[in-house]
Amino acid sequence: MKIAIIGGGASGLFCAIQLSNLLKKSNISIDIIEKGNKVGKKLLLTGNGKGNISNKFVGFEKYNDAFVSNALDLFTYNDLIAFFESKGVLLFNDEEGRVYPRSETSNTILDALRASYNNSINEVLETNIDKLSFENNLIRVIGNNFNKVYDYVVVTTGSKAGLNNVSSKYNLDLISSTGHKITKMYPALSPIYVKENIASLRGIRTKVKASLKLDDSYEVEGEVLFKDDSLSGICMFELSTFYARNMINKEVKTAKVYLDLLKEFNEQEVYSKLIDIQNNLGNMQASLIINGFFPKMLAKYILDYSNVNIKDRRVKDLNDHELNSVVKAIKNLEFNVNTNKVSTNCQIMVGGVNLKEVDSFTLQSKLHPNLYFGGEVLNIDGQCGGFNLHFAFASGNLIAHSILKRIGE
Repeated sequence: MKIAIIGGGASGLFCAIQLSNLLKKSNISIDIIEKGNKVGKKLLLTGNGKGNISNKFVGFEKYNDAFVSNALDLFTYNDLIAFFESKGVLLFNDEEGRVYPRSETSNTILDALRASYNNSINEVLETNIDKLSFENNLIRVIGNNFNKVYDYVVVTTGSKAGLNNVSSKYNLDLISSTGHKITKMYPALSPIYVKENIASLRGIRTKVKASLKLDDSYEVEGEVLFKDDSLSGICMFELSTFYARNMINKEVKTAKVYLDLLKEFNEQEVYSKLIDIQNNLGNMQASLIINGFFPKMLAKYILDYSNVNIKDRRVKDLNDHELNSVVKAIKNLEFNVNTNKVSTNCQIMVGGVNLKEVDSFTLQSKLHPNLYFGGEVLNIDGQCGGFNLHFAFASGNLIAHSILKRIGE
């Protein structure tokens, strides 16, 4: 019995490990076929290299489709913790529920996975696979200097996200050869480019409530990081997923991001604080009125946005209308999304193999019974914070159990 796993990422590695660990038969071989010179390259990037492998709040509602439910039910948060702790990996949760190795390096996770191999697993590196040929109950795997027949094939090739946005032609050719459809794809968990000149804010981080306005409105809370021409940080990554889902379904020409820069106070409370400053520090230069709230350059940007004339004026000179303009700028700072600019720095791609063509209970192809799809190659995307990597592990686990059941294990 021969099994090919095309793609040496988290889903493919975990599928191979679960297959090999649970197999009772010794006459089964598993080839992990990877186009790079080593497996797990994208896994090493997760959590900025710290290894954010899951989240204690994992659940189907964190993803774009309830299709994930069966995989998540079979491989829960507790199952993941138990697996890695059984491999000697100490884990911890941060305040957002994200799971990391105690070492805070993703190398720990990859090393633990590769140490779980047994003799049935073989890595085939630097091998591009671009075609599958279906011959009776067997599948021929064809690539550069590679031509081999397998009983089962698992496709876990991921997407072009990460690794400097390498070409996705490999994935598309391979999937096209199976007859499966792949949806339009768009980068997500990425910065959001804006039309405004925000170079003066570069490097500033602040906690906000952020909303994305398209046909619908999406709202998140978290940290925003200002870059030269984009808004980054975890909350922007989350909004970028909603943005990407809209971009693959229709042409979006107008989108706006609004930042509430003092989310812990309502407008009246912010106004009252400005009045207090006016009463107590009336002779202070008007240009300094909110320097006690924000970094200097962000305070200047807010005042410029409010269109309040502060030149050669004192705080006591500002009238009620002007104070309210500053309040509105603080609570609803607007940015116009540059819909013509597509991020090349993303963690995932929204889109993938059409879910209607894959059985959610087994991740088996509905077109070819011995073919399976797992991980990011499917049209599945989750929120930022370890959810996508958890599904990668969970899908690999589900495929392993599905194949084992079919071969009577």
